[in-house]
Amino acid sequence: MATPQAAAASNHRPEPADFQSLNELLAQRKGEQLPDDAAELARALASRWLTKAVVKPVTVDLVTSFAVQELVAVDGDALLSLCFDYAASLTGTDSHKQLGSHPITLIFILEQVLARLRGAHLFFKIVWFQDRASVGTAASSSSSACETASRRFIRSAVRAHLDSLDLVQDTFPSIDSDEWRSWLNLERPYAILTTDGSQGGSGLREARDTLALAQHLGGGFKGDSYAVSVVLMDKAMFHDHKIFAFLIETGPLISHAVKLQSEHYQTLAFKLAEEQPKGAETASLPAPPSGIADLTLAEQVALATSQNSQAEQSHRIALILAAVLIARIPLSQRALKLDATSVPDAASHFLAAAYDAGVQLLATFKGAAASVDIIDPRLFAFLATNLGSVASDLPNDVLSRAQELAQKVGISGVPSGGKESSSDAQPTATGSQAKLLPYNPSAKLDLPQLPTSPNAAAISEQSTFIPYVTAAIERAQLALSSTFSQYKRSSKEKVARDAHGRIINKLASRRFKADQRYANTITLYAQSLLGSAGLIRQVITEGVQNASVVVDKKQLAAGNGKEQSGKDKKAGKAADTGKKLSKKEQIIAQNQARKSDKASASVERKLTYLLEELEIGPAVSKFDSADSELLAERRRLLPALQPYIAGAASAEAARDLRLLKVRLALEGWVCACTIEKKDDAFDLAVTAFTEVGQILSITPASGFSTHERALLTSCGQALRVLGLQGVYGPSHAGLEAVWDEVEEKKGKPAKKGEFPFDVNWPRASKKYTVGDPIDFQLSHCGDVMERQLDSKADRRVATFKPDGWQRKVLDAVDARDSLLVVAPTSAGKTFIAFYVIEKALRESSDAVVVYVAPSKALVNQIAAELEARYSKNYGALERSIWCISTGEFDVHNPLKAQVLVADPSVLHKMCLSSDVAGSWLPRVKAVIVDEVHTLTDKEHGPTQQQLLALVPAPIIALSATVGNVGEFGDWMGKIRARHGQKLSVIEHPTRYSDLKKHVFLPPKSEGTSESFKGVTKPLDTKSMFRHLHPFSALRPLGASLPSDLEMTPAEQLQLVRKMQKYANPEAGYAIGEDLDPQTFFGDIVGPLARSHTLKYQAELRKVTLSWMSQPNSRAPGSPFIKVIDALEGNLTSKLDAADSARVGGISHLDFHKEHLLPLLAGLHQSVGLPAICFNFDRDIVETLGRHVIETLTSGEAHFKGTNKTWLAKVAEWNAWQDDEPARKKADEKRLKAIKGREEAEALKKDAQKSDAGWQASFDPEAPLPDYTFANEKCGLALEDVGPEANSLPNVEQYLKDGLIRGVAIHHSGMPLRYRQTVERWFRKGWLRVVISTGTLALGINMPAKTSVFVGDHVELNALQYRQAAGRAGRRGMDLAGNVFFYGIPMKKIQRLLTSRLPSLDCDFPSSATLNLRLHSLLSGGEAGSKQVGEKMLSSVLGLEVPPTREQEMPLVHQFRASVEFLRRFGLMSSAGEPLALSGLAGHLATEEPANLAFLELLRSGCLYNIAMSAEADRPAAVDEFVTVLSHLFASRAVSPTSRYEGGKDALPPLSEEPRKVIEKLAQQAKAAFVDYASSVAGEDAVEAKKDTLPYSQRTLGGSDKSAGSAFSGSALPHNIRSSYLAPSGLNDSFTSSGPSLSDDVLFTIRSGLRLTPGVVPDFGRLLDDARSPRNSYILDFFKWGSLEAMTTVNGIPAGERWYVLRDFWQTLTSLRSCLELILKTGAKAQAQGLTAANSGEKAGKAGAAKKGGASNGAALDSWEFDPPEIETYQGYDDGEGNDKDDIDERSTAYEYKTDSGVAGSQLSGGGARALSGPAVHRAGQLRTRSGKVMEPIAPPIELPAELTHPQLYAVYKLLWDVMDRYYSFYVPTFA
Repeated sequence: MATPQAAAASNHRPEPADFQSLNELLAQRKGEQLPDDAAELARALASRWLTKAVVKPVTVDLVTSFAVQELVAVDGDALLSLCFDYAASLTGTDSHKQLGSHPITLIFILEQVLARLRGAHLFFKIVWFQDRASVGTAASSSSSACETASRRFIRSAVRAHLDSLDLVQDTFPSIDSDEWRSWLNLERPYAILTTDGSQGGSGLREARDTLALAQHLGGGFKGDSYAVSVVLMDKAMFHDHKIFAFLIETGPLISHAVKLQSEHYQTLAFKLAEEQPKGAETASLPAPPSGIADLTLAEQVALATSQNSQAEQSHRIALILAAVLIARIPLSQRALKLDATSVPDAASHFLAAAYDAGVQLLATFKGAAASVDIIDPRLFAFLATNLGSVASDLPNDVLSRAQELAQKVGISGVPSGGKESSSDAQPTATGSQAKLLPYNPSAKLDLPQLPTSPNAAAISEQSTFIPYVTAAIERAQLALSSTFSQYKRSSKEKVARDAHGRIINKLASRRFKADQRYANTITLYAQSLLGSAGLIRQVITEGVQNASVVVDKKQLAAGNGKEQSGKDKKAGKAADTGKKLSKKEQIIAQNQARKSDKASASVERKLTYLLEELEIGPAVSKFDSADSELLAERRRLLPALQPYIAGAASAEAARDLRLLKVRLALEGWVCACTIEKKDDAFDLAVTAFTEVGQILSITPASGFSTHERALLTSCGQALRVLGLQGVYGPSHAGLEAVWDEVEEKKGKPAKKGEFPFDVNWPRASKKYTVGDPIDFQLSHCGDVMERQLDSKADRRVATFKPDGWQRKVLDAVDARDSLLVVAPTSAGKTFIAFYVIEKALRESSDAVVVYVAPSKALVNQIAAELEARYSKNYGALERSIWCISTGEFDVHNPLKAQVLVADPSVLHKMCLSSDVAGSWLPRVKAVIVDEVHTLTDKEHGPTQQQLLALVPAPIIALSATVGNVGEFGDWMGKIRARHGQKLSVIEHPTRYSDLKKHVFLPPKSEGTSESFKGVTKPLDTKSMFRHLHPFSALRPLGASLPSDLEMTPAEQLQLVRKMQKYANPEAGYAIGEDLDPQTFFGDIVGPLARSHTLKYQAELRKVTLSWMSQPNSRAPGSPFIKVIDALEGNLTSKLDAADSARVGGISHLDFHKEHLLPLLAGLHQSVGLPAICFNFDRDIVETLGRHVIETLTSGEAHFKGTNKTWLAKVAEWNAWQDDEPARKKADEKRLKAIKGREEAEALKKDAQKSDAGWQASFDPEAPLPDYTFANEKCGLALEDVGPEANSLPNVEQYLKDGLIRGVAIHHSGMPLRYRQTVERWFRKGWLRVVISTGTLALGINMPAKTSVFVGDHVELNALQYRQAAGRAGRRGMDLAGNVFFYGIPMKKIQRLLTSRLPSLDCDFPSSATLNLRLHSLLSGGEAGSKQVGEKMLSSVLGLEVPPTREQEMPLVHQFRASVEFLRRFGLMSSAGEPLALSGLAGHLATEEPANLAFLELLRSGCLYNIAMSAEADRPAAVDEFVTVLSHLFASRAVSPTSRYEGGKDALPPLSEEPRKVIEKLAQQAKAAFVDYASSVAGEDAVEAKKDTLPYSQRTLGGSDKSAGSAFSGSALPHNIRSSYLAPSGLNDSFTSSGPSLSDDVLFTIRSGLRLTPGVVPDFGRLLDDARSPRNSYILDFFKWGSLEAMTTVNGIPAGERWYVLRDFWQTLTSLRSCLELILKTGAKAQAQGLTAANSGEKAGKAGAAKKGGASNGAALDSWEFDPPEIETYQGYDDGEGNDKDDIDERSTAYEYKTDSGVAGSQLSGGGARALSGPAVHRAGQLRTRSGKVMEPIAPPIELPAELTHPQLYAVYKLLWDVMDRYYSFYVPTFA
């Protein structure tokens, strides 16, 4: 590999900026003295490269967003060290010093981690490195010999245990070994899961970990090995069955950084090798004594150790006795009370020797025979201390066995005189004290009956720091401030207008104008949608079930004919059968003939004009003098003829034009064959062959006219010339009757007059044939093959014949079943949704369909298409067809629309709203969940999963990318069955159009953008665009063959020919003769169709899988690898050469910028546009877009400024312009001299004609064709595009220039109107290049001809690839789609093609807040809400726990455990009614557990104390408040590079008071769960699940409970703690463990009692740890407002910055809304006389009657309970500015720009704008990046002093201060 310096010199390119910065930094530190100590040296080296500037760590969802189903290696020793960290946090470190870690506990923890990895669907293999053994066994420097020995033994035990499982393990000498390199090249793991030494331990452990990071990421010290990305694992990486961890992706910059320090790292490796701890130097394990039968491993270790006669006899006896008992007594009875710290040193040393003996013994065993339950250190220590008192209670057979063993090693004195064994152990009596609070809901729920007591636990009460209110008043206030309250009012309220008809209220006027703007936008948007132009807007009439009008453009283009009338069909049918016609039928036939003759005459006249217009000359009869000009002329004429065919007046006219096209194509083909260009002209042969097929398909097979006979004869002659007569030939019904004439003519011209154009077919010749017909069709005709799959007419679909799978969908919809439909993009899923919608619209005006879309862009698109498709007259009803509701803005009333197009969170809120659910949900007939695969998303996924289970209406789930269709379908079927519905799973695997894959190879330097000369400058696209056979990606050993990895017919032919060539049947690489194409397709009559090649592909897949499964199939030289090499060609070597030829390689942004424009120009020249270029980093997208646009504009400017021809043309035009006044004056003078009007008009027209030269249409400012990608033939004109582009507000000029030149950028941060313009113009065809993030990959109707993947990215995985690639290939427009990989390594390309799709979670993610909201349905709101709530709860509680969580409680128990917490937290009564503050907790539902923690901080007075400290130091108080909010709502782990950069990005820890409050809350949650688990531990459903190891489901220990009765007096009671942890001294007391419920309780309890994370909140996750501090990105931004620092200091990726800032801002607005609601509600309660001392309902009514209360209440009514207009208004706001006269008098609320460009704040999950009051204007205006002026934040609300709660108001004012400052920094980040 060339060095970076050599590569840069050879290419004369400057080093990339990041390489230059790194070199400069290292040069500055070159003279530093490096320390000698290994640990210090490692830190010094790491500080030079393990920084954010080089490695850029990012947090990823390891499976869903990154690895998907790809292989991930797991470092075994790093995994083991993680398990030791877990054990230390559970049992403490002091207990390990004398006895070491308990092996069984470590095995349990290991299996728990492995089970979590499996539960997250991670595909992994464990790897071990011999030189890293000390990492897994490393202890602190103060560790005892026993602890160190125990770790060595546990490592051996773990390896032996894993050997016995189904886990794959591999062992290597070192990371730098050849064996590891070979494994990497063969397996190609996506990443390696390891640690970085930050979790504690010795400095040497950190040194070894950072050394390993350098080796993994750098590809070895010299960069000559396979570099692999690293995922850092720690205890906190597991979240709700997902894995979130830091990823460090390998790359050229990291390899460069490591390579520059390779010498120092080799020194470090040498030092660490010297520091490698050695195992205990003991003699080899002696052979076991003879004469003893059935020795267990534990007994063998005991005997070997006890042979040391120098050891104390009591220790020797205790070890032997413990070995006997290990196999006898259950693990649960080995939990003994013992002070491990008091164990004598002598016993500790003896135990260490036992551990070493165990290591030696396990080295001789492999597989299941090696039990790991060999040494129980606590049982040994207990026996050594209490041998005398315990022995008498042990069974005789135990003592006898011990005596037998002891005697063999010379030990006497083993106690005797035990008792007889008993098969029945007496259970220990346990108390039955009730630990749960009462819960007796009014709803009919099937709940477990458990003992309860009102005094079982303390209940949190509302404190004086929050105004006292009742739940009833809170619900009333919440309902009044809800969005839905105003939607229940009449929507036809009159708007006040003045005498001139103008709206008086400025706010109302502004709303009206915004609605008008949106109406225009939605209309334009609808017009641009593909298909909508072909739709007739239907007027829906209820009760009339018409067939859906769905236009299939391909069908329309192919037909071109009108449907025959019934009479015509009848007559034609009679004629076809040869039946004697009746008199009536004869008359009909004669009339048809006359009409046909007239039509033929008309067609002939039109064709004559066409020949003249297109300058089509006579037919060519001789080709001896053929040349390239004739070939080029035919290529020009063919596409020019196509529009005339498409627009033909009749099928007959189109048929004649097709014959003309056959003639032209055939002439071009014969010409190419004559001039030796045959290989480049097969497309002409395909055109001729295809058009012949079209003619035959619309020409009757019998009873044809003379003209039709001539047509058939001509088609036959054309087929003979091509050598394809065997495809149709005499066997085809239409040609059979005329084949004799075909043979007779043999190239003779058609008779004069038969056609309106010459037809003179060339004489057939071998050199003109296309070769074997089957090979020709497979090689060249795949794109044009017939693609209908079981298509049949259906009365429900009027305009096309649905395929078989589509008809099954229609049947399921009609049966009102739920549906899961999985079909590729463009397969035809969308028409299903509109069939469902139209069905509901026709059913009644009350029927509702909900369309759930995962993105706002898709929401807008669906609404636009509904607007384009349907209209309906509702009369006096207040109804609309559609409504948009995104949670941030609404268009129309969601309660009065028949089609609600919504974000998942909106439907979720409506389902759980007691004000809506009862009346609205029963009207819902179906819920369409589009892109259902997005439920893997961390943010919206749980919401969608809950909807699938809760919604009572049928669910229609649509997706193109579901990895586990069967499993997910089974789960959906079970949850829909709870609602009484059947689920139909319909999977259609085939795309409509093929996808052809290509790899871009960079051209020579003259083709780069630096030397760009125009888009039409000829490029060598053949060498630049290299075809990639999809099966060539199967080279890696771990590559799978996914079901959607399809081949085109040409690729099928390639594969079979190579397999035939390299087959070796003797070695297992066989391919049957029946798969030879000529054999397989030999019996097919007519041309091959897609259905034929799909069957062939299925057979080839079977053979390929067979070859792949052969031993050593990936070995070099194997037949399989030979096939792969042949398919791939030299593509990999070429790409590697390009990669090594430059600094940074092909994956660097500099490379992407340099060659993107040549790539686009090549696509332009090869007719590959329009194209969407995907990169998943929005900053890179903007960089690339700006580069392309500015290169075009600068290149054009240079051309216009230097090209002499152009300058002369402009000068001539300027002179013409200067003469224009004189010309006009002369013309006017001549016109005045003419008296006759007609003569004057004629003269005027002549003058205009004479003036209409090139100058009249010349625009020197217009883009030149060489510097634009715009399609000026699309129907849009430059004079229209330019003004609209330049009028877009808040858009940078380069973006406007790009729109004019046909280039655009698209990502969610762009202004809304710009994005909508991009989408519209791309669909119209004007824009032909769009550079985008993944925003266009998710369901947006923007199909392109080509998808280009520009550069690698962490988010570019199998799912995103398939979604984005699916955009390519426009159905009805493109014969095939293209996928280009540009700047992506071949290994990543292969991975993308062969990776399996991610599996969808089959889970119901419950939470405490969700249960609280479900109870709100049961206890209040409108009529019917209780029934809806009962149905939802019943459907959920009856679900089964998924197989991946079979060790958890049944869901009904989990629900009850959640209720227990809510009862104790004070949010739910014993009757199941939500109490005060429960509604506010629901408003922040998405933030659980932070929402509940915030309420507790309010209740405790903690936040008030912070607010009061502001009187002394307000800045410090504000900073502390932001710190608290950051810990709660913006918790993110600090970057792993932080410790090498001074820890500048670490968030200050919580101060003592808030920490104590949250710790107390965490203990309350833990106690609620522990008490519940204790109460149900004896339940049958729980007891049925044995306490097994989590991963293997195995059990360890004995089963003789009587043998363990001797320890009953010293037993450590444990009822819920796992028996695998209890032997370590852990009982059911969790008060001493950490605060995390997930890590410290759920991780350690026994099978059957585990809980789904989140059911009971885990507040411990909110508390930082000294070893894992939180990231201070919010606090730092709040202080300094620097976006750049968020990336460079805090490590937030540039593309994520705006999103995380927006999320925190929305949290702040929600918190403010909540506090305002509490203040208002409290004021109302106080006004009514409801105080803490007098809180009953009667007292409230009495208090309201008091004079003061009444007056105060009346005063409040004027502002408090009628929400401000801005709160209730949900109109659309384009966010792009306002009319000038509205700026000074805008609404009473501030606005902020969101992702979709919509103004308005929101409550979490809702749409209500909550901030009111007059705006407070700053001295300086707040502006966005693009210059838009934004309103400042609204001021705090003001309440009457006597009704204001001072403590809460102080917190509220402090929050306002935070928002005010944050907003001033936040606004400039807007687009």
